[in-house]
Amino acid sequence: QGNGVEQNAFRTFVGSNVSITADAVSQGDGGRVIVWADDTTRYYGNISARGGSLAGDGGFAEVSGKLFLSFAGTADVGADAGASGMVLLDPKDIQVIASGGATAGAAVDQFGDGATADATVTAAVLEALANVTLQASRDVIFDEELDLTGTSTLTVLAGRSILINESISTNDATMSFTANAQSTVGGGTDADREAGDALITVAAGKTLDSGTGTITFIMDTGAGNTEVASGAATLETFATTGDITVNGLAATAVQFNQAVSANDLTLTRAASNTFAGNVTVNDLITTANSGTVTLNGAANTFVAAVDFLNTATVLGNGAADISTFNGGVA
Repeated sequence: QGNGVEQNAFRTFVGSNVSITADAVSQGDGGRVIVWADDTTRYYGNISARGGSLAGDGGFAEVSGKLFLSFAGTADVGADAGASGMVLLDPKDIQVIASGGATAGAAVDQFGDGATADATVTAAVLEALANVTLQASRDVIFDEELDLTGTSTLTVLAGRSILINESISTNDATMSFTANAQSTVGGGTDADREAGDALITVAAGKTLDSGTGTITFIMDTGAGNTEVASGAATLETFATTGDITVNGLAATAVQFNQAVSANDLTLTRAASNTFAGNVTVNDLITTANSGTVTLNGAANTFVAAVDFLNTATVLGNGAADISTFNGGVA
């Protein structure tokens, strides 16, 4: 991971005929495998860090290039008798694309300049993994629909911005997105993040669907760096019977452009929250430390109690009978 007294590789290449194995046998957790480079990592190989056949959880696999990562291999951190492990990808930027990027077995310039490459990881490669953490010191961009149909959780940590240009779904598993997160990105610096407001944006018409799983958005403080500016969170359609949590800085406005339907909806520390579509919340909605909440829909329904105690203003810009409050309103 770039630590210790040993000299780090500047560039690392793992070919498609390479297998790196840290499996448990009958009992025990899978091991830890880390592929690292201070500049560029091109990874086409196969990591296995499985839990034991009778007992044990899956292990941990990290494939990182501090500046650039091309990931077109596999990483199996599953377990027959336990929980799946975690796969971490950790370069400067992560772009999820449809196709046309690096492919296993393709002729490549093994130690060429990563900055000239056109892709980071394809959606198909990510969908084959278990629990996935995408951790970039600058931006994470989703340019292809991602369908994590297994039991995968998706955790996204960006030193600056998260741009979701296509729909993402899981099979009842959680999704978490944290922008401006230099403090949580290993070794993150102002130079890694670069200047610019941190944004969380879901493109128009795209949906985040977690089934019964929770969806969390966090605009972090960026503590530890001077480049900590944060912009708005612009969100689209959610499809979940789980909970939605949005935690932003005091200066961060949150715009919900489409309908929101959830179990619990929690908005924390946002300067203002605008719901352009109808809001249906089957349990508690809280707006702790928030500014203005604007309800533009004509048929918002709050089944349980609504807590606006720490909200400066609640505005209804839709029809006269804008909201139905079936629980208490504070």
